[in-house]
Amino acid sequence: MRPIKLTISAFGPYAGKETLDLDKLGENGLYLITGTTGAGKTSIFDAIAYALYDSPSGDARDDSMLRSKYADESTETFVELEFLCNEKLYKVRRNPEYTRLKIHGGGTTKQVAKAELHYPDGRIVDKSKKEVTKAITEIIGVDYDQFTKIAMIAQGEFRKILLDKTENRKEIFRQIFKTHKYETIQERIKNETNALYAKFKASKQNLLTYASGIVCDENSNFNELVESAKNDNLTMQEIIDLISDLLHEDERINSELVEKLKEIEKKLEKVNASIGKAEEYAKNVEEFNTKSASVPKKVEEYDNAKIELDEETAKKPEIEKAEKEITLIEKELPDYDALDNFQKEASKLEKTISKNTQEKTSSNDSADKKAEEIKKLKEAQKSLENASLNKEKLETEKTRLEDLKGKLQTLSDNITICEETGKELLGFQTEYSSLSDNAKKLSDEYNDLNKRFLDGQAGIMASTLIDGEPCPVCGALSHPNKASVSTEVPTEADLKKAKKTADDENKKAEKKSAECAKLKGKLEELEKTTKEQIKELLGDVGFDKAIDCVDEKLGSVNEEIKTVVKKIKLETENINKKEEIDKKLPEEEKALEELNKTVTELDKTIATDTATLKQKNEQIEKLIKELKFSSKVDAENTLKELREKVKTLKEVFEKAEKEFNDRKSEL
Repeated sequence: MRPIKLTISAFGPYAGKETLDLDKLGENGLYLITGTTGAGKTSIFDAIAYALYDSPSGDARDDSMLRSKYADESTETFVELEFLCNEKLYKVRRNPEYTRLKIHGGGTTKQVAKAELHYPDGRIVDKSKKEVTKAITEIIGVDYDQFTKIAMIAQGEFRKILLDKTENRKEIFRQIFKTHKYETIQERIKNETNALYAKFKASKQNLLTYASGIVCDENSNFNELVESAKNDNLTMQEIIDLISDLLHEDERINSELVEKLKEIEKKLEKVNASIGKAEEYAKNVEEFNTKSASVPKKVEEYDNAKIELDEETAKKPEIEKAEKEITLIEKELPDYDALDNFQKEASKLEKTISKNTQEKTSSNDSADKKAEEIKKLKEAQKSLENASLNKEKLETEKTRLEDLKGKLQTLSDNITICEETGKELLGFQTEYSSLSDNAKKLSDEYNDLNKRFLDGQAGIMASTLIDGEPCPVCGALSHPNKASVSTEVPTEADLKKAKKTADDENKKAEKKSAECAKLKGKLEELEKTTKEQIKELLGDVGFDKAIDCVDEKLGSVNEEIKTVVKKIKLETENINKKEEIDKKLPEEEKALEELNKTVTELDKTIATDTATLKQKNEQIEKLIKELKFSSKVDAENTLKELREKVKTLKEVFEKAEKEFNDRKSEL
């Protein structure tokens, strides 16, 4: 990868937009960036690394430090890098997240971080920062950590790569020179070799296991080789050849033994035939002698068997009679089943009729109770039909009482304010009287000082008069009665101070007088309003007795409000009760209708079942008259006895017949 052009804007220490034409540095050798501390050398590394991998080159730098603190708010922050890789030109542009001026309107907004990569063929990747970084890594062939170790060697970093672990350096060089495929081939050959060797060892072990079980005749020519194989002194091929030779030898010996066995079996067959004939002849002679001696006894047994057979033959009519009776009973058995079914159905109908009758009685009782409940609900509904109207009237009354309470409370407050304002006015008037007296006193003192000051001025002027010269005041030439100079003449400063004190006190008195007038007007207006309220709410009651009357009436109104609230609560409960009844009454009426419907249906069902029961009972009586036995159980018991009798007679006859035939055959 070779950088071609780097553009930095409002990035790091660069406040403005700077463009570095790196293509002028040439295509070969290393690039060295030098300068004084703080000149911005590392910021160039940061810009290149940030453009490629979304991260600056140093460990101590983060995105919050990328925006230049010297940049104007209107200047855009971004880094753009054009670079060559495999003789193809790429361009990547990134900007961090920072605060900028809004394009429209005042104030600032947040500029989100973006990244885009331009391929030589015109394609653009700008979906996300991570995808751009991933594409850059695939193009260059190294990731951020490897790039910062081999492409840009910052201060102190070159020593790190030299002293790094062998595996780490291998991985870096493997990424640079793309030797992963050779490592893959080498690993694959190694794995296949290990697998073949393991398979060979397993096969050899199996062969040795089987070889240890070889059995060979001591006189065989292969005996020594077998021992060598068991001691693992033969190669695998020699063992295989030995086993093959042993198999051939075993096949030859087996063929010889099979031929000898066939000859022996032929001789044995001839011997067995001669022995069989001799044994049969001896047996026949013995049997002939035994049977010849037993002939008289067999004649006697034959005669006895014939007599017994004749006796049993005479009992055949009895068997035939029993069989006819069996047939008749078997024919009637289905009728017993029908009788049983009729009886079961009749019993079931009786239970059903009883159950339905009970249910009808219960339903009738429930219907009566339900009708009584509905009657009570309707009566309650009627008694509560005016609850809403009553509540509205009470609500109106409550509003009126609360309004009256508010007015009385206002009147009480106004009376209290009047009393307090009157007391305040009395205090103001007292203060004014004191201030007025003091102001008059100070004015008198000032007038006295002023007179003494003027008199003093006349004495001073008189002392300057000379007979024959005109007086500056009256123009007289003679001055017979000159004013004398007093020794207690106040100064002009004393006079000014006394005047100021008297004026200030007069102003205070005037101000307090104005406050008294204002407060008095306020009190008069309030008293007028209050008296009107007293007349409206209490009638002709004096101002002094009004407060007691207000308190008494407030207590009365509060009690009335409590009473009305209780009544409202009661009427609210009545309204709720009526709503519940209005909701419940249709449900109860519907339930009553269902009960009446159930009673009607049960009446029909009971009538139908009663008619069916009568029919079943008639069928039962008819069958009982026609049948021989009272029940199927009696019929089956009799049938069982007859079958046992027939079976016994037949078995005795068959036994006598067999005995006769056996004796006849033996004789």
